[in-house]
Amino acid sequence: PYTVKLYYDDSMISGEISPLSIENAVIEQLGDERRYRLSRGGKTFNVVEKNFVISPEKSGKLHIPATLVTGRLALSSRVPADTRRRMDPTDFMNSFFNDFRNDPFFKDSFGGGVFSNRSFGPSKAFTITSKPIDVNVLPVPAAFTGSSWLPAEELTIKDSWSSNPPELKIGEPVTRTLLLRAKGLAGSQIPEINLPKPDGIKVYPDPAKTETRTDGKTVYGIQELNITYIPNQEGKITVPEINVDWWNVKTKQQQTFTLPAWNLNVLPGVGTDKTSLANDEVTNADTNNTPSQTTKSDSENKATLQPPVKPNWKKLIIVSGLIFLFALLVYFLIKQRKNLAKKDATAFPLKQTMDLNAVQNALLQACEKNDKHGAAKKLIELLQLKWNDDTIQNLGIITSLLEEGSEVVKELERSLYAADSKTWNGQPLKELVKKGLKKRSKETRQKQEGLAPLYPV
Repeated sequence: PYTVKLYYDDSMISGEISPLSIENAVIEQLGDERRYRLSRGGKTFNVVEKNFVISPEKSGKLHIPATLVTGRLALSSRVPADTRRRMDPTDFMNSFFNDFRNDPFFKDSFGGGVFSNRSFGPSKAFTITSKPIDVNVLPVPAAFTGSSWLPAEELTIKDSWSSNPPELKIGEPVTRTLLLRAKGLAGSQIPEINLPKPDGIKVYPDPAKTETRTDGKTVYGIQELNITYIPNQEGKITVPEINVDWWNVKTKQQQTFTLPAWNLNVLPGVGTDKTSLANDEVTNADTNNTPSQTTKSDSENKATLQPPVKPNWKKLIIVSGLIFLFALLVYFLIKQRKNLAKKDATAFPLKQTMDLNAVQNALLQACEKNDKHGAAKKLIELLQLKWNDDTIQNLGIITSLLEEGSEVVKELERSLYAADSKTWNGQPLKELVKKGLKKRSKETRQKQEGLAPLYPV
């Protein structure tokens, strides 16, 4: 936890606290800023308090820069009573107008804009700074044997199915949802869960959804993972247990959260029932045939045949017309989408293209110098720009999104958190960037798994 507090008296007219920015760390603010008054040394001060949680992303020295506050002070020692009231956060009328002050149109950090206290006397600008802080971030403990580093104060996982208990049939999908909550960790820092692959069932996980929540005291990282299971054989199957290794920052020990295995029964699918029924009908028909029936003449057999059904040309014409109209609609929608894509391509800002090239060149230079910290930072910036995705905050997210080359990124991540000072080789990442970083799609993953169509022709 990290707290910024500003103490000021009634001579301050306006002020602004610089935003907190730290390299190689994820910053989450705990709730809204607090405003109150307190007495110290016989003087009364106004206080603005902001609380944060800082989560380092690499070991070594973490530099927290000085916090900068700029504003204006009244030169006159006599401050009107109405001004003091407007600056008092405990005053009833002042709190009544707080909703307006919090609106960006009316607000600066300490009462600027329409509700500013600049309406009295001469003033002067001021600037103050706090002291910078350097913190030593320890590497991953040698006692941790998990595949992915997951430090938290508390870890819970909820397991639920779209039908409870789950009912499985051959060829029919069923969805399972895992909801992981890590106390003291941002959602973007939670690594992906390793899912075991059971026999007799296909597993298709969706990309994990993450978010960060706060109760005003700490942060909670939330990861939601939806998994689709499609059985391909009848009978008893076992969905293996899921183990998540994590590091308890309170007890300084590794712990494992285990979701128990599921023993499920797979029933025949709809197509299987129809096939069995058809086979039974054929068998019964063969069994019930008598010699007199099999010796019927050709004329008697022809007499029992049903007359050919004449096609309903009116219905065929209507159906054909509807199919044609639907195909025409699809054609125009595809054409319109391509035109919009062309417009978007021509409207793409030149500056953003130049920024993308500059970041990629900086990444390649970091790889040539074997600079693992610089490479990690530039890789995250590059994919944020290239894929237009601000949720990419760490290397773990990148490995889950890459179509190929995830092992190269994982090796970079392991090197960042390694306890030793082993030199990282940037050549594999350089070749991967030159080859092109492609985003993995759900369709590609299904194709690689060999997923059969749910509705075969």
